[in-house]
Amino acid sequence: MGNITDAPRIRYLPVTFALTRDRRFRSLLRCIVIKGSISGDKMATMVGCNEGDKETWTHDEPGVLKHDLTGLCLEIIREGGLRMSKCDVTSHRQD
Repeated sequence: MGNITDAPRIRYLPVTFALTRDRRFRSLLRCIVIKGSISGDKMATMVGCNEGDKETWTHDEPGVLKHDLTGLCLEIIREGGLRMSKCDVTSHRQD
């Protein structure tokens, strides 16, 4: 398990998330990974951190979280979920 960095912690629902030194975006036991087809929508979902490939993230200025493999940014949607979309530093849903 990676050590928690000084990156900002994100509060989403009743769970606190952190970006670790090994650039995994996770809660205590679960990691955020991307599910979906190349041509379709990509949704962020939580899985056990030992399941599947290790997916990494970068915390870019001015505060967006970018998925390293897809280059897409994490966005909060109205329904309270998370999805991936093209990075937009002006979007209040990505910071």
